[in-house]
Amino acid sequence: GWLDRNEARASAYDPAASPTSSHLLPADDLCRQGLETQARDLAAEDAILALDRLLQTGQVPLDAYLKQ
Repeated sequence: GWLDRNEARASAYDPAASPTSSHLLPADDLCRQGLETQARDLAAEDAILALDRLLQTGQVPLDAYLKQ
């Protein structure tokens, strides 16, 4: 992903710093489950906001919006 592609660039700025990806790992299974759940919730919220924008700008009709 993006982090993997840019990790080297970040370490070039501060070689003594620990890798950013090491700070993003869940501590245990419960934390991993919480992160995954939050990611799903945020993705659903993003989809709803995108549909709202489409409805407000007239790019999607109301009946199609309500079906989504």
